[in-house]
Amino acid sequence: MRSEQWIKYLAGNQSMFLCTLLGKVFTQTLKTEFGAGPKRIRFFFHTGLTTGFVVQKEMISFGKLLSRKIEKNPRQITRWTRQLSRQIDFLRKQLLSFHGKRMTKAEFEKICLETEQFYAHLVPVMQVADYLPSSTLKKMLPKLEKARKYSESVQSEIEGFFEHWAEKENKYSHFPTAFFLSQTEKELLQYFKTHRFLSRLKLEHRCSCSALDFSNGKYVLFPKTYAEKLEEKTRLSRSDSFVIGQTAYPGKVIGTCRRVLHPADSTRFDEGDILVTQMTKPEYLPMIRKAGAIVTDAGGLLSHAGIICRELKKPSVIGTDKATLVFKTGEKLHVDATKGIVRKIL
Repeated sequence: MRSEQWIKYLAGNQSMFLCTLLGKVFTQTLKTEFGAGPKRIRFFFHTGLTTGFVVQKEMISFGKLLSRKIEKNPRQITRWTRQLSRQIDFLRKQLLSFHGKRMTKAEFEKICLETEQFYAHLVPVMQVADYLPSSTLKKMLPKLEKARKYSESVQSEIEGFFEHWAEKENKYSHFPTAFFLSQTEKELLQYFKTHRFLSRLKLEHRCSCSALDFSNGKYVLFPKTYAEKLEEKTRLSRSDSFVIGQTAYPGKVIGTCRRVLHPADSTRFDEGDILVTQMTKPEYLPMIRKAGAIVTDAGGLLSHAGIICRELKKPSVIGTDKATLVFKTGEKLHVDATKGIVRKIL
């Protein structure tokens, strides 16, 4: 029996490089800022798909800490949201000033630091909503949602900036851009000194399957064999017929499951289908509009799915951790988003 339970925190196509920044923020910066925070986070990489897991009890403890700070001083919400907005504006200016240019090591370090600061301001804004008492949440949610929406596009801008930079640096190697960004921050800083890449074979293996295991600001990088074993230990055991999550918008729906790991992979999505995915992003919006209900592995009230489902009044169960493992395309599902339960209809 495992002594701790890990839950899925993120899913998408984040690069290993950006995950080294986020991992540092999660396991080091938040503790410095708030006096406590998650100690560990694990990232798993599988050919363009990235998942991140945190220890459930550590996230609950951190969420409750944030909630207590707001209950003690409600003005903290205004402070946090303003800090996030100011950091977004500053980071955007930095990204624009360096766009298309060949950065020096010092400039690269500066952009990395400002990106970390963005994550450090974003995480508490996103997490606190899931732990506030309902009466407090009702008052604070509009302000939190506004700040969260403002942050949505800058995350894509960060990814696009580093992809464009990698393409320019990478143009003589003929490596895929994904290979270049499958290096850690430390390795890319070393690249500025040597202008040498890791071997193509090593980067190819990393893209195919690897893991980063963060603890208190430090990490271990695992190759495929060890990454697969670590992921098996980290994931929840699979249920045969149901999952439980958080209600983002209530309602009950019966429909056909459409399991989508990436929006580009979906060749068919019919009106009323149940969208089952790891997390949603703006690219999922056409499917979300057609869906009868939304079910996600990861995310909270201020995740993209949480916000958009409330806006569109779509029944949704989020943060189930394992819906994409339990359900398959074509299965009939009963979504009870009022209770936060999704079951197969056998």
